[in-house]
Amino acid sequence: VSRDEIEDFLYSLGQEFCIDKTNLVDDVTRNKIRLNIIPELLKINPNAKQNIFNTSMNVNEALKVYDDAIDYAVEKVFSGNIIDIEKLRRMPSPEATLYHILSDKGFQPNMIRQIYNNINGKSGKIWRSYTHEALLNRNEIILRNINEQPRQRLVKIPEDGLYVYDDNTKLLFSTDEMVGFDQIDKSKSCVTIDADLVNYPFIVRRVVEADRFIPFGMKRSKLVSDYLTDRKLSLFDKQKQLVVTDSEDRIVWLVNERSDNRFRVTDSTKHIIKISFLSN
Repeated sequence: VSRDEIEDFLYSLGQEFCIDKTNLVDDVTRNKIRLNIIPELLKINPNAKQNIFNTSMNVNEALKVYDDAIDYAVEKVFSGNIIDIEKLRRMPSPEATLYHILSDKGFQPNMIRQIYNNINGKSGKIWRSYTHEALLNRNEIILRNINEQPRQRLVKIPEDGLYVYDDNTKLLFSTDEMVGFDQIDKSKSCVTIDADLVNYPFIVRRVVEADRFIPFGMKRSKLVSDYLTDRKLSLFDKQKQLVVTDSEDRIVWLVNERSDNRFRVTDSTKHIIKISFLSN
């Protein structure tokens, strides 16, 4: 509706109105457009206002198509907290798709462009917004809320029993006589070690950079970080990894991964300690 049409309508009602005089001063962008640019456009084309309006309606309709296509692309490449880079590359506009995902996580346009330009780069690079972290990990980008960053916490285990590490993790420690190898639980969430080769108290903590252990079945020690890299764990997963150490700070179990060969059960084992990982 034009200004003239509004004024004619008010006059027909006998309705008085006031004018905001600040709109008549070209001190801000919208006033400069209204007072200076639009009049010049009308000199060139009397239908300029109507053409601008028509174009805005067309753009609005095109935006509906764009939004639908972007939502489809995001659904194809983004699952949980992981962006699949191979699928992203196959989208009609990979950068626009990435922007749509990351802008919602607090990443600014310049940083999103930087991430896009590095999707073929080396794994391990991290970008941070105020709310999230984006990790380049092989053929994927992993997103993590900053509030989900793992914190180092040490839980002391003085004797057998059930212990809580965090809201999602409990560990059960129990000592028993060795009767036979059928006592050994071979699942990843449980480890059985020779009780006479270790001593309480145990410590449950997250892995640190210099941690080493001798993986079960091997003779030489290995950095835990190298072992986890070989297992193709992402940096975020490495940071969450738990270990159980004995009174001499020796790793006896890389939780849910592998035990240390030094404390394995053998034919001469008389007593065992079983450690079970329990999650909520």
